[in-house]
Order: sequence, then C-alpha cells, then structure tokens
Amino acid sequence: MTVTDTDEARITQLLRHDVEATLGPGHDDIVAENAERARLFVDEAERYTEMVVQEVQQYFHDCFVDTTWPECPFHHRHPLWLHDGHWTCEQEALHIAKLGELRASPRADGRYTVSPGRHRPLGG
Repeated sequence: MTVTDTDEARITQLLRHDVEATLGPGHDDIVAENAERARLFVDEAERYTEMVVQEVQQYFHDCFVDTTWPECPFHHRHPLWLHDGHWTCEQEALHIAKLGELRASPRADGRYTVSPGRHRPLGG
C-alpha cells in the first residue's frame, strides 16, 4: 500500500509533537524533510513511520542536538526507541508513551525529563 499525503501529515504531526515536547520548538524542518525523503524509499505505512522516526532520531544523535533523544526517563543515559508505535525503554522492556504522546518537563540544566506516564511491558 502506497504511503499517502495523509500518512505523511500524520507522522509529521505526531513526531513534531514529541520533538517539541522534549527539545522545544525549531526542529519542524528536520521532521518535514525526513518525512518527505522517506516516501522516496518506502511504500508501506508502518515501515514509513519507523523510517521517519529513525532518521529524525539519528539526525539528533549524529549532529549532537541530543545524543540520547528522547532520553529514557528511568536511566537518563540512553534513548527510547520506537517499537510497535511506542517509545520504549529496551533495557526494561517497557513502552513509555505512544508516538505523538511524549510528555516532558524542563530541568534546571536546560535538558528535559520525559514523564514515564502509564508505562506497560512490551507485548502487553
């Protein structure tokens, strides 16, 4: 099934929310550019979502915007990874938040702390 304009708009909106909730404003172009580029390589909606998230996340890591984005709320030394549409702590095998539903609070050091919300085990 082809990735549609609606798919692109949805993933862009969800990912922009999570980026702004954690890193603040100013990163919309990175999300939009990666969402547009991914359509050249992927034609299946679920794989498209994964690719866009991975590419944006890799950009933030590689460019030192935030090398642990989005930071795990339990360990603060590794990123959460997207699995089954959820930001996930792989170390604890816990879903933290759905894509587009990250919540974070600013810290005194200028970084953020992700709210773990109502986490649940992978596959649960």
